[in-house]
Amino acid sequence: MNGVLLAAMATVAWADPLKVDSTGDVQWSRRSVTDFPVDPDGNTLGQDPVYTQRIRTGLAVRNEKVLIATEWDLFAGQIGGDTWDIPIVEDDRERHRMGVFNRAAFKPRRGSIVANLPVAQIEAGLVTSHWGLGMLANDGAHDPWFGENEFGDRVVRLRLTTRPAKDSPISLSFAFDRVVEDDSAEWSEYQWASQGLVALLYADKDKRMFGVYGVARHQREILEERETRVAVIDVFGDLPFEIGSGWTSRVAMEAAGMSGKTDRATTYNSRDNIRIEAGGATGIATISAPEDRVALNLVSGWASGDGDPDDDVSHDFSFDRDFGVGQVLFDEVMGGTAAATQVVLSNPEYAGQAPDGVEALVNEGAFKRAAFVQPIIDGRPVDWLLLRVGWMMAWSTGPVRHPFTTYRMGGVPHNTHWKPTAGYKLGSELDWAMVLGDVDLSLGPLKVKPSLKIEGGHAFLGENLQGAGPNRIDLYRATARLRW
Repeated sequence: MNGVLLAAMATVAWADPLKVDSTGDVQWSRRSVTDFPVDPDGNTLGQDPVYTQRIRTGLAVRNEKVLIATEWDLFAGQIGGDTWDIPIVEDDRERHRMGVFNRAAFKPRRGSIVANLPVAQIEAGLVTSHWGLGMLANDGAHDPWFGENEFGDRVVRLRLTTRPAKDSPISLSFAFDRVVEDDSAEWSEYQWASQGLVALLYADKDKRMFGVYGVARHQREILEERETRVAVIDVFGDLPFEIGSGWTSRVAMEAAGMSGKTDRATTYNSRDNIRIEAGGATGIATISAPEDRVALNLVSGWASGDGDPDDDVSHDFSFDRDFGVGQVLFDEVMGGTAAATQVVLSNPEYAGQAPDGVEALVNEGAFKRAAFVQPIIDGRPVDWLLLRVGWMMAWSTGPVRHPFTTYRMGGVPHNTHWKPTAGYKLGSELDWAMVLGDVDLSLGPLKVKPSLKIEGGHAFLGENLQGAGPNRIDLYRATARLRW
């Protein structure tokens, strides 16, 4: 990689004037959520309230031919309130720990160089990874409709991008990644994943985009001697257009399919490995009034689910954990239950040995094996005020079952509370948000964008998730933010 960088740098004339850009995004948040049971024994999440912060800062030096950039997340984590009661250390949201002076509170997001050569662009170094609507590759820098993004896929990448002509809207990219951290692997945990990428993208001056993205991935988990090989095809399109009289519309979609093999998690009827055959899709349709004073949005998604957990094929598909679907049902209820399930299945009182890959159940609330639809209305009466409300409905795409209780009940689907399940309804959720500020202010040569976001989510659990504890889970969050 260094040889490629040196060769690229040798062709660059540094006589061009340099430009230095600095960016920042500082957030402080308070979150409160209704306590609810997360395991068959009735233990609860036990986290209310909690105060968090994150400082994201970046620096870029550029001219017409070279860009050198770095970005960091600093002092990120819980600074006050309560930690959760689930006895687990695999949670990447660090909900089990208080403080911002540990290794997890400091994460480099970027340290790379880009060279614009006559026939291609070359990038090398640590970067964040994003594609399409962020369903599979998500950099954690695109604000969700509700809630917060907390991660971002990070890779060490060598990329070459070329165009058939200088001003062509079509680009072709080839890249090789060593994954630092994403939903499936973390370098520091000896989960070594590498992947090759090919992407064809059309992006014109009218912001219309169409792309095809192919990935071949090989992952080894050194400590557990596990291996995964998977191929992914992901297509997306984003089409904005004018309706007339200042009204605009947008239709966007992303769909992906994956195929491969893994021995990370095996089944009773396939002890060596299982095949992966899964897919997912998401879409957005929007109509906006002049100056975006009112916008009607319809957001939806589908992730395939496995109907038979004991055969030799897995059909479960998961979106990236930074892809926001509501902010309570999946982030809190399903995410907390999944984390507690790992604890139950690892308890030596119940089993002599935990199932292979049980730690993969901890998904930080990622949208998985489900379908949802969410109409959202935006209102902006003045530039400094955004009002947003949405109603989300969700269904499972496989039988609703808790691994431990279902096994104990002879394979008949049961939920976390030992209650039999039927059908696929998960529940619904009312989300709302009010954003004050979020407009540019000039402080001398520096432009800042302060904002205060107050939001809430109210999940109404369907019968398949009900049992012990409340049937409605409420979340309230206030986030003060300063960007420049």
